[in-house]
Amino acid sequence: MAKNSRSKSNKNKKEKYSPKTSRAKRAQEKKEQEKRKRNTYLKRVQHERKTSDVHEDIEPVQPEIVEAPVEEVQPPQEQEKAEVRPEKLYVAPDEMSQRAVAAENKHKRSKHTGLKVFAVLVLLLAYSTAFIAGAFALEKYVVNPDRYHDGTVINGVDVSGMSAEQAEEALTKEWNTHSIVINDVDGKELGKIENFGFQYDIDDQLESAMKPGAEKALLRFVRREGAEFTVKMDPAGNSESFKKQFDSLPIIADAVGDKPSKNAYIDKSDTEFRIVKEVIGNSVDLDKLRKAVFDSISRNEKTFEYRRSSYHKAPEIVS
Repeated sequence: MAKNSRSKSNKNKKEKYSPKTSRAKRAQEKKEQEKRKRNTYLKRVQHERKTSDVHEDIEPVQPEIVEAPVEEVQPPQEQEKAEVRPEKLYVAPDEMSQRAVAAENKHKRSKHTGLKVFAVLVLLLAYSTAFIAGAFALEKYVVNPDRYHDGTVINGVDVSGMSAEQAEEALTKEWNTHSIVINDVDGKELGKIENFGFQYDIDDQLESAMKPGAEKALLRFVRREGAEFTVKMDPAGNSESFKKQFDSLPIIADAVGDKPSKNAYIDKSDTEFRIVKEVIGNSVDLDKLRKAVFDSISRNEKTFEYRRSSYHKAPEIVS
């Protein structure tokens, strides 16, 4: 009885660990192991994609998974005749594969960073160009223009849009149409001068009116208002028309007078060497009178009061 029981136990043990059962179990375990490795790798790749700051989809590099073929289990009697086939093992992604994925991600991040830097540089260049163009326009048309702004009036003449040369021409033409009346102290008319024919020394004044300085120019530009200026129209010299009319005045014909002026001197007729005082005569200093009339014309005065004593020729040497 004991012998039969031991024989039966050995028989069961042989069936449990028979070559057919062992090979099938190993094949099943191998497939499960490959499946676990593949799932682990896919989870790791998905985790890297979620943590990456690159918004583009990254196609994970998956190694080719080769399932090991399950060898057909031969019956025990034919096992020795079965062909021995080499097993194809699953190769998990190694460190080089991980580095390749990381390098690709870094390259894409660098590419995006380079594009951002380039866009910033382009914007800075555009803003700089606009700023320089604006500053140039401000300098040329506001602070340092070559023409008068709209609404600019000089000595009652509208010079809007004119250059300094054009404004000088317009003012000269207008001023030479004026006239001045010479009166004595009692208001009696002694003569009249008109159509002066002068050229005027007003270049610097016109330049100052056009370019009053950065602060005033900007204020005028912001307020959008014109400006009125008064310049002194100083004759640059005598003219043929003025000279002819001036010399024909009655006061000029009587300018010599009957009492000439005399200089002071030292009397050496004796040893006392006395100083003899100067004598102021009643002759008229024509140069002084002419300059006085010029000054009245430059201020656009319509009348000139002639007081003879104010223009007597003074002695050159006085005591």
